[in-house]
Amino acid sequence: MNIDALRKSMGTNPKESVDLYTQFFEGVRNIDVFLIDFPTNPYRSIVNMATSTWGNKIDKWSTMTADNRFFVVKKGVEY
Repeated sequence: MNIDALRKSMGTNPKESVDLYTQFFEGVRNIDVFLIDFPTNPYRSIVNMATSTWGNKIDKWSTMTADNRFFVVKKGVEY
């Protein structure tokens, strides 16, 4: 498990600066919804839900290695 590779794909690497920006919405106006996946790949849903508050993007599946995906899914189902 390479923790630095995982942190890089999550956008939480302390060696890299990240622009902090919080977008606020009033009610449901101007909200876009993106369907991440459907039940054909429940692991992707687990990864994205578990890591959605890490870094500055929600869908990190494509930037993660298979080992990192396995690590997050394993930890996600342990609890």
